[in-house]
Amino acid sequence: MIDSHAAIARTLAQLARGKAGVERAEERVRKAAVDAEMVAEALGYIAEEPGGTAPEAVGEALDAAQRVRDDLLTLISVLRDEPAGGGPVPDVLDAVAGHLRTAARGVRGREPYEPAAEVSRGLADNAVWVGAQAERRLSELEADVTEPGSGRALLRTAAVDQALRSLGADAVRLCAAAAGAFANRP
Repeated sequence: MIDSHAAIARTLAQLARGKAGVERAEERVRKAAVDAEMVAEALGYIAEEPGGTAPEAVGEALDAAQRVRDDLLTLISVLRDEPAGGGPVPDVLDAVAGHLRTAARGVRGREPYEPAAEVSRGLADNAVWVGAQAERRLSELEADVTEPGSGRALLRTAAVDQALRSLGADAVRLCAAAAGAFANRP
């Protein structure tokens, strides 16, 4: 399940660079949703077994996975018409994807979770870039109130920033919950 969420982030990085289509990203989201549903069904089976209880962290991981998909869907809708082009957006998405893949390997190996610094660094770079973009867009709006694209560009920049911040936090929650459910378990 974690790997399929990483695949969405990687595909979105390609979309942001103009190297992948929206359809591919949407297909990855559907696959990740199916993978999450399979985990949820397994939880249902475990609960029906005599004495069976699933680790609470698995439910937390499912909730976090849903939030990750929501964040990624937001980014798909924003990047659909205009790829991000420059800036750190694709790099942040690549860092999130790498973090999720590393966590998935850790879960398979039943290893403890170690947060990745690349995601935090990428988000910090993104914040600086977004701030500069927002200032530029606000200046454009002040210079020419009738400029139709500046307001939309400012909203788009803010939406990408918020979605990336949320994605970073939700990906960390997903990784921590998944590792908590399976690390060092028989």
